[in-house]
Amino acid sequence: MPLVSTTLAALSGFGGGIALATGLCFRPILAPLFFTMLVAAFVGHAGKGVSAQAGGYEYALTLAVLVLALFFTGPGRFALGGTRRGA
Repeated sequence: MPLVSTTLAALSGFGGGIALATGLCFRPILAPLFFTMLVAAFVGHAGKGVSAQAGGYEYALTLAVLVLALFFTGPGRFALGGTRRGA
C-alpha cells in the first residue's frame, strides 16, 4: 500500500514540523516522526550504506535520534502547548 504509506509519511512530516515549531501536541507527534525516520533509514536507504553523500541512511537515522532526544527534553519554554516544566 505505497499510496497510504507515502500519505502518512507526508502528513507526519508536514504536521510534525508545524507541531514541533509551535510546541502544540509536542510529544504525541514525535512517535509518528520517529517511526517515519526509522523506516526511511532502514527501508528507503538500506542498500546505500551509511554515508549521506552516497544516499545512505546516516541523515535519516540522525533525525530519528534527534526526535528521540526531543521526546525526552520536552517542548521548551516558549511552547504554545502549555506542557512546560518548571517556570
